[in-house]
Amino acid sequence: EMCIRDWFGGVGALFGPDRDAESLAELQVHAVVALLIGYMATHQLRMRRELQRDLAALRPLLSDGAEVSAEEIFSGVARLPQTIVTIVGGLLGIAIIPLFRGDAGFFPDRAGGEFDVLWSSAANFALFAIMARFAYTGISVGAQLDERVTRKIRIDLLDLHPLAPYARRGLRSAMYWLLGSSIASLLFLRFGFLWAHVFILIGTISVGVFAILQPLRGVHGRREDEKRRELVVLRAAIRSARGQVLGEGPGAADAAVRLPGLLAMEARIEGVSTWPFDVSTYLRFSALGLLAVGSWLGGAVIERLLGLAVD
Repeated sequence: EMCIRDWFGGVGALFGPDRDAESLAELQVHAVVALLIGYMATHQLRMRRELQRDLAALRPLLSDGAEVSAEEIFSGVARLPQTIVTIVGGLLGIAIIPLFRGDAGFFPDRAGGEFDVLWSSAANFALFAIMARFAYTGISVGAQLDERVTRKIRIDLLDLHPLAPYARRGLRSAMYWLLGSSIASLLFLRFGFLWAHVFILIGTISVGVFAILQPLRGVHGRREDEKRRELVVLRAAIRSARGQVLGEGPGAADAAVRLPGLLAMEARIEGVSTWPFDVSTYLRFSALGLLAVGSWLGGAVIERLLGLAVD
């Protein structure tokens, strides 16, 4: 009992009315981390329902009418690697604590510090474990979706609308990471400007781009294959029509009529993007990216202004 009182006896300094400025700052960090945990855990819980909705939208594109459920997709995720990745992610979260505590490392450096270290260890483990699990699960679910659905759907290069579920998946993944980064930018006011934040900004944008593209790699490959196939057929028809026109045979007149249409179709297909993005997808992703970058830059500006005001 005495040991427990010694360990938590200073918690009042962290939560009580007479807490010092350093304890208040630590409490703000804990609140941000708790918010991040709730935000990311909520997104992870919604993965199955969102996947089921996407599968329902893609069902009309399946040539054999096969129906695949979200449960079947998730059952294909390897459990042991998923567990290992989750644990390693959590341990990484604990390992980075000394980077933000300076010389104190894992050791309490004030009243209430024992609780601070205990909470930081538990919260960082949970936060990084959730992020690692989400990343691994998202990539694995994407691979299962490509294997069970994407390789079987019908592709129409001139109609992007049926492929909207893929763009939604990419945007959801990007939103998860970029909005999470925006929430994490609240830590700026606690730690101030560090050159590491430059790398955080670069990393944030890189992760956002990867997050939106990775779920679309399978359908991008399908569209590339279909585009290549259609161009082969069109160019064969163009060569045939050109030969008839130049040969001035009995079919020359008909070939001359067909040739402009074939050339126009070739140009149209050649200009088709193999990434299923429309204008709204670009605009939404740009808004997410600006929000994430603006959060970090805004935090840096606020921190600098507060520093000048105090000085």
